[in-house]
Amino acid sequence: MKIVYVVYGYTNPGGTERVLATKANYFAEKGHQVSIVSLKKETENPFFSFSPLISFYNLDIPTSDKKYKQVFIDKVTELFKQIQPDIALTMGFGLTIYLSEVKDKSKKIFEYHFSKYKRKFELAAFDKYAMGRFLTDMYSLKRNKVVRKYDCFVVLTDEDKQSWRNIPNIEVIANPRAFVPSNYSELTTKRAIAVGRHTYQKGFESLIDIWSDITTKYPDWKLVIFGSGKKKERLEKQIKSLGITGAVELLPPTQNVEEEYKNSSVYVMTSKYEGLPLVLMEAMSCGLPAVSYACKCGPGEIITDEEDGFLVKPGDKKAFIEKLSLLFENRELQKRMGQLAAENMQRYNVEDIMPLWIKLFEKLHSA
Repeated sequence: MKIVYVVYGYTNPGGTERVLATKANYFAEKGHQVSIVSLKKETENPFFSFSPLISFYNLDIPTSDKKYKQVFIDKVTELFKQIQPDIALTMGFGLTIYLSEVKDKSKKIFEYHFSKYKRKFELAAFDKYAMGRFLTDMYSLKRNKVVRKYDCFVVLTDEDKQSWRNIPNIEVIANPRAFVPSNYSELTTKRAIAVGRHTYQKGFESLIDIWSDITTKYPDWKLVIFGSGKKKERLEKQIKSLGITGAVELLPPTQNVEEEYKNSSVYVMTSKYEGLPLVLMEAMSCGLPAVSYACKCGPGEIITDEEDGFLVKPGDKKAFIEKLSLLFENRELQKRMGQLAAENMQRYNVEDIMPLWIKLFEKLHSA
């Protein structure tokens, strides 16, 4: 089967890029003809490894601005005459949403790597009420029209599927974890870890505030945050102003993140919204108990509350500190949760998740 991903880019060290590499590599190694089409002209080597069996194409479109819609459609149409894909996928909103308007014989799939409300995550609270659902449906009207144009719209969690409600072509397929560790953290290092871009979404300002209180009570515990982004300087200033430069460290993205998880003892997440956070899945795979805000969507499906980690109401810093304190002061609880975390993450094995994609492709292709 000929499978094509049409994406904005594939070289960055983000979760979406990591998932793309995992899935594309799997399909290629199973004998499928896989291509990745990038909107922008890539000038750097990919952060994650891609199989040499995969073909890459760059459309060299300057931005994802809507004014390039027809340019995008024309270039993809011409390229698809060459590739002749059976399945074509896009992974998010932006210019690539117009993939559905490319007229060829391929089946089109929109796979979404965030949750419905994304930056407008506060709107999720309105879904509890009939009038609120009407208002949120009006807010999402344009996006609903976009995803209905595809042969299939794939989201990552049942929680997010419920938010989209009356989308007839919706399916749920979780992301697979990117690796299976051969051993786990011994949970002996007094170090908490977080991984993610320095952006509004990740809420690291909240995490640093929390650590300012943590370090007064547990001065021997350190926090490391791996990532990069536009807000790094602001986060550095915050750390300095709180006087915790010795307790919090901002480090660049690493290709050896598995070892960094294993050198830590707890994973912390203060995101404002997610899709299905791969870093949380990875950390727990390495035997780390986790404390996370229960944001939309993903943490509530990955963490089994009070079994392999703790879920905290978003923004409740006091409760977050209390859950961390429980882990810091109870070694047996930390070990038990870490062991269960490693066991529970097995449900995200590539061997269990990826056949769901193959089944979907075959169903669409034969329709």
